[in-house]
Amino acid sequence: MKIEQRQYISEKWSSEEINTSAQLVLVFIAPDFLRDSNNIDVHSLLKSFYPQSDIVYISTYWEILGNSIFDKSISITAMTFDKTPIKLVSWEVNNIENSIEVASKLAKELLSNDLKHILVFSDGLWVNGSELIKWMKEILPRNIWVTWWLAWDNPDVINTYAWLNSFSVEKNNIVMIWLYGDSIKIWSCSVSWWTKFGIKRTITKSKWNIVYEVDWEPALELYKDYLWDKSWLFYPIPISIFDKNEDEAVVRTLLRINKEDKSVVFSSDVPEWYSAYFMKASYDDIIKWAGSSTRESYKLNPHPQIALLVNCISRRMVLRQRIEEEIEEVISVVWKDCKIAWFYSYGEIWKNISIDSDYFLHNQTMTTILISED
Repeated sequence: MKIEQRQYISEKWSSEEINTSAQLVLVFIAPDFLRDSNNIDVHSLLKSFYPQSDIVYISTYWEILGNSIFDKSISITAMTFDKTPIKLVSWEVNNIENSIEVASKLAKELLSNDLKHILVFSDGLWVNGSELIKWMKEILPRNIWVTWWLAWDNPDVINTYAWLNSFSVEKNNIVMIWLYGDSIKIWSCSVSWWTKFGIKRTITKSKWNIVYEVDWEPALELYKDYLWDKSWLFYPIPISIFDKNEDEAVVRTLLRINKEDKSVVFSSDVPEWYSAYFMKASYDDIIKWAGSSTRESYKLNPHPQIALLVNCISRRMVLRQRIEEEIEEVISVVWKDCKIAWFYSYGEIWKNISIDSDYFLHNQTMTTILISED
């Protein structure tokens, strides 16, 4: 497998040689290039660089290439596989029913005995990841591993984008990369960094991602009375939720509050009657777990050619200037000849392979996916 990386920043491209025969080009792009008509014609330029490639665009905010973090840049990772067939598909999600129908049709067309892994990038605001997880459970064999990330935009969360071979303002897209054959080696690990505190609570009234009551009390009142005076916790305070198995708990990020009905709005679904814990963390925990995610992946793929690292945006917001320590922690683990591509996301869908869990939509995690080819 051949890998090259380029970057556009300060109105110029890095000078690395271009491999025009690359099969797959991942473009992590800052929102400024999506909205400013005075910017370069990104897609036309990239097609001139990579005329034979499938180009996947993912919106993000802050881009990391190698060992450095950038803002207002375009980071490109172009890959050429020697032995691995790949297929890419994309569609626009108009509604969940239509999306599942389309996804099911595609799965029947693309499923084969030698399918190894599916990488998915999607819009982060308009695509209901929780509903599409149900489709994944029903359609895909359990031995097929899917790693899915929701695109980000910026702290204001205006729009998020994922495109295949186009560059437009269309929303609601899902892009899937299907990889086949025995030569491809892909292992990933995703970890959170929050630890629970306090007593176990119950979500007694909610609708989708809006929580109205916890333990029969207004959710907002509980946050105000119990949490907001604790300065040693990061704000916004997330919660960990689970149905029956605490090993399959997922983290939900607090997005906003509603004073009128005393509700709390989270980043993704919080079902009624789920159990919940409030969560806390420290800077050192965040940095430590970044290294742990990479080390766990290395146990299964000790000689990766590329490390694709995906961070929930909340980690960047919490770490601020200490983000470079997280980068250093990861790089200290990475094999010296391994390329690194890193971006920030709105959430991640994955399963805990160590306990053979189902897929879940997670927030506030870091995912390390290591890829190599025999």
